Parts: sequence; structure tokens; C-alpha cells
Amino acid sequence: MSWLQENKVQYINDWPPNSPDLNPVEHVWHFLKLRLSLYERKARNIDELWERVEFEWNKLDKDVCRSYIDSMPDRIAAVIKLKGRFTRY
Repeated sequence: MSWLQENKVQYINDWPPNSPDLNPVEHVWHFLKLRLSLYERKARNIDELWERVEFEWNKLDKDVCRSYIDSMPDRIAAVIKLKGRFTRY
């Protein structure tokens, strides 16, 4: 018996092994990373990096986030169809 079962921790036993496809925030992080990569030079220090992250985060369009959320039914269908394997998302 696993520690989770022994301690009565509720979890999804048959969750796909690699499921970032099902997490819209992963796509937001990717979008943010792309925006940060457009700067001509790397941040000089951690403070400058955080300033850029905050600036880009605040510019993030709600419609971009909405598109990731709205794509969830298609993502879920693709993961089910491919039995948890890699999808195009």
C-alpha cells in the first residue's frame, strides 16, 4: 500500500503521465517566456528581471488567457484520444 493510500490522501489514480497539456497556466508561462525573450539584452540582475516579468505580466491580454481556457475541451479530448500521450497542444 502506498503512503498516499495509507494516509487516505485523495488523488486521481489514472492521471495522464505527462499532463501539462491539461494545465492552461503552462501556456501562459510559455507566452510570458516568449515575451521576455524579445528583450535585446538579458536582465542585468534579479531586480531587473522581476521588473520585466511584472511589466509583461501586466500587459498580458485577458483574451490570450481566455483562449487557453476555451481550448480546454479540445485539449481534454486530445489527451483522452491519445491515452495520455503527447498532443499537439
